[in-house]
Amino acid sequence: MTAFYPPLFLLGSQLVIGAGLLLPAGLASVPASTDLRVWVLVIVSSLASAFGNYLLVIVNRTTPATVSAPLIYFQLIAATVIGFLVFGDWPEPLTLLGLGVIFASGVGGLALVPRR
Repeated sequence: MTAFYPPLFLLGSQLVIGAGLLLPAGLASVPASTDLRVWVLVIVSSLASAFGNYLLVIVNRTTPATVSAPLIYFQLIAATVIGFLVFGDWPEPLTLLGLGVIFASGVGGLALVPRR
């Protein structure tokens, strides 16, 4: 798709589809006692996610998916660390095991990509 549409259009379509699918469930789950700090974190997280998706669209214009796709698994590390530092939430052992399996498959896939 990156060869046919501009990056901002692709990002916008991702955001609109995601919002359309997830907004109803999100609005139904908003706690009654949400303070300003939570909303700031949600907005910062949303903007960072949108920027990351935009960068992926740009990368996919010049890099084969077999190279760029496994790199997405590295965000598991960042999400786990940020979840702990910001929210004080550490995954349970079984969850960590699952994250490890997913991460290992991504790194393994990257290692199998033929070099030019």
